[in-house]
Amino acid sequence: MIGFEPLKGSHTGEHMAGILYKVLEHFSITKRLLCITTDNAGNNGTMRKELEELLNSLDINNNWSSDSTKIPCLAHVIQLVVKAILGAFNIKPAEGEGVDDVNGRSVNSAIAKVWY
Repeated sequence: MIGFEPLKGSHTGEHMAGILYKVLEHFSITKRLLCITTDNAGNNGTMRKELEELLNSLDINNNWSSDSTKIPCLAHVIQLVVKAILGAFNIKPAEGEGVDDVNGRSVNSAIAKVWY
């Protein structure tokens, strides 16, 4: 990861592509972009397509393709699979049942939310 930029304003793909382009330019790696790892949110697909149009229109990264250079986020894919499996078996935690951390303390986290 080379940048963690706050998104001020709308989270549209167009806006995110502009921010990503600025990060690439800041580190002088625009011509070296190979692939992007994202989840499957619609605005990420739009961001990749907008970045493709920008890079190719400026002739910066010759023929960079948003479709052939996408790498799905493995953690997100696993989370979707687990959620689908649990849903198929209608598995839900008992009321008040939580997840314990390594020290035995109860944790209310996004990991616990996958069970709902």
